[in-house]
Amino acid sequence: MSIAAAAAGLRGAGLLAVGRAEGLLLIAACRDRPWVGFWALPLTIVIVAAFRRLVWGPAGNPGAAGVPLLRDMMAFTVGWLAFAVLTHRLSLALSRGPRWPGFITAWNWSNLIANLLIIAGLLPGLFGAPAAVDQAAQLIMVGWALWMEWFVTRVTLGVTPLTAVLFVLLDQAIELLLAVVGASPGTGA
Repeated sequence: MSIAAAAAGLRGAGLLAVGRAEGLLLIAACRDRPWVGFWALPLTIVIVAAFRRLVWGPAGNPGAAGVPLLRDMMAFTVGWLAFAVLTHRLSLALSRGPRWPGFITAWNWSNLIANLLIIAGLLPGLFGAPAAVDQAAQLIMVGWALWMEWFVTRVTLGVTPLTAVLFVLLDQAIELLLAVVGASPGTGA
């Protein structure tokens, strides 16, 4: 991966995060090589893992029955890749197969931005903000991240608003399933 491709992907995702479809032009350079967008995955893992380690320490996520960080990051990776595989199949079924490389490239880079938004939403609570401010910040940032995923899906695949919602729900269902499986007793540590 070149630094220029990563920078273009991040700049493009930043524009998409504020509803500017021209961000796709920056990401388009990688459209013929969608695997370049998957470099966002290790970058995101490093950022998310560092944040979780800083907040939760070596014990893992206290909200998920002490799920160790490594297992949590493995589930994160599986979810990311499962979404890519499933959306490829869905794109073909919706006659959007030729648009999938652009979609998954934009989705990968936007997912990095979305995770940064979610982390930003957690910061007020970490710094002792009142519960109402903490909860509002989390809600706003999660909402923004979900909206961004919807927007990226809509503009890259050229699907209806409802179809874009279904793609977002698929992503959330994968995350929820992996969280439940990862936190359930008997999965080992």
